[in-house]
Amino acid sequence: MKADLEVFALRQILDDPRFEGFAIQTEKSLLGRSDLADDLAPGFGVRKNRDWEQTPLKNVWRPLKAAGRVAEFNDYPCANLIYPVFSDRAVSALGPMLKENGELLPLTTKTRTKYFLYNVTTISDALDCKESRCDWRIRGLYAYEIRRFVFHPRKVESLRIFWLRVCPGTVLVTRPFVDCVLSHGLKGLSFRKVWPLPKGVDWEDQKPINSGEDASLSCQTLILSFPLSGMRAFKRKITTFEKSIDQRLQVKRTNSPYLGSCGLREISGDSCRMFFSTPDASKLFTAIRPLIRQLDWPNPVMVYLRDGGFYDREAKEVAKVIEPS
Repeated sequence: MKADLEVFALRQILDDPRFEGFAIQTEKSLLGRSDLADDLAPGFGVRKNRDWEQTPLKNVWRPLKAAGRVAEFNDYPCANLIYPVFSDRAVSALGPMLKENGELLPLTTKTRTKYFLYNVTTISDALDCKESRCDWRIRGLYAYEIRRFVFHPRKVESLRIFWLRVCPGTVLVTRPFVDCVLSHGLKGLSFRKVWPLPKGVDWEDQKPINSGEDASLSCQTLILSFPLSGMRAFKRKITTFEKSIDQRLQVKRTNSPYLGSCGLREISGDSCRMFFSTPDASKLFTAIRPLIRQLDWPNPVMVYLRDGGFYDREAKEVAKVIEPS
């Protein structure tokens, strides 16, 4: 077997808050199916058709609006956590590997960087189903999970980025694709080797390549609690506040100081709470305190600095009050 015959699962980075993704609202199908999700989902009809192919969308595509706090340096933010999305930088670097194996469909975003949803159209039968360990829903036709990958070497040689015919839930790439990403310094793409691996080694336990994970970036939490009593226009005020927060906390480069990001907003009873993950709750509070005061909230705003994660109720916590101006 050639040394460079390796297959990897391609994933967006999820454990680093600097690499957020896009969200696309469910829209009408472009192909007469139930909705847009059916158009984009790999393997539509796989349970009935062994020879399914990914339906081309280029001729019916219209740029979809994609929302999200995506940093300009992110080359693989994905959409709705599952649909591949590449930056224009990634498209330039990966060139033929993308164009020969799928469709680059433009998205409408608020970023300066141009992004493209990628419809993978290369479908492969390279998996050795007898030697692999699959959780079959329909044996030999459709597996909802592959626990151990084994490939036919000759069928893998020419592949670069593809779906597996029997289990199209994971985007797979080969070593030349990975090397191209690394040599061009693209950000946001993470690879986990699936083959070849020694027997008894779980591919999910493999250390990711090019991962941006840094647990220290989200080790603390800052919580803002806004009383809603008597507030008819609170939604407008909170929306304005969120925009100003996003601008203040935006990270323009991976080596720029990272203060934190808002990961959750919830309305409970008569209060609205915003949860921020941060490496240092005190520094984040210092940075956004002027923005809270500018909001001119009519009631005292409670601020909680927690030395732990969102739901760590045992973590030490310091409460502060910002009184109305």
